[in-house]
Amino acid sequence: MRTGAPEQWGWAPTAGGNTAPPPAPRPSALAVTLSALLLAALIAAPAVLHQTPAPPTAQGGAFSGHGISFSYPASWTWITGPGFGAEAGNRLWSEGFFPGPSEGLSYVAVTAYRLPFDADLQPVTALAAQLKTVMSTLATRFNGSLTSGPTSVQVDGAQAFSATITFQQAGQDLTTQVVAVFSGSTQYNINCEYTADSQAQVSGACAQVVSSFRLG
Repeated sequence: MRTGAPEQWGWAPTAGGNTAPPPAPRPSALAVTLSALLLAALIAAPAVLHQTPAPPTAQGGAFSGHGISFSYPASWTWITGPGFGAEAGNRLWSEGFFPGPSEGLSYVAVTAYRLPFDADLQPVTALAAQLKTVMSTLATRFNGSLTSGPTSVQVDGAQAFSATITFQQAGQDLTTQVVAVFSGSTQYNINCEYTADSQAQVSGACAQVVSSFRLG
């Protein structure tokens, strides 16, 4: 698990437009920035941080907690609370899953945020347009590109969007598959990041998490 100040985990621009260059690349820097930019684009007011009612559990490839559940590869390492999301009051929690014994550039992360509006009442086209603008801007900042999406999908009956971003970090060519799930006043980001060598492994784990993701 990471220790230290949030800025040590990656760079996240503020809603006021502070876009100073990121520090030296670290694992999950794209996920940190992505979450911050999505929220800056979609949220017009600060959100309230709610306490987690009970600690989550992850055993035998089954995760349960925070009012959701999903399955993941049983051999993967679960690290709760890593800095995958924007370090702001609207982040509720973050859970990371790694193919190795410790954190690295390849992983699947699930992060939740509280929204100050009911996403179920927002037009799908409006959400998609915002996400496309944000993701394209993000890819450019990391000298990468938005290679697909955002595409409207359903995850356990909830409105979601999938997209793929390619970029470079720590001298590595990386790809991040993003699935943003909206349910009421909560946004769940599923980030699946991999190198060329770990693509098949992480993509399989990502598909497992998304297909088994359950709300409530």
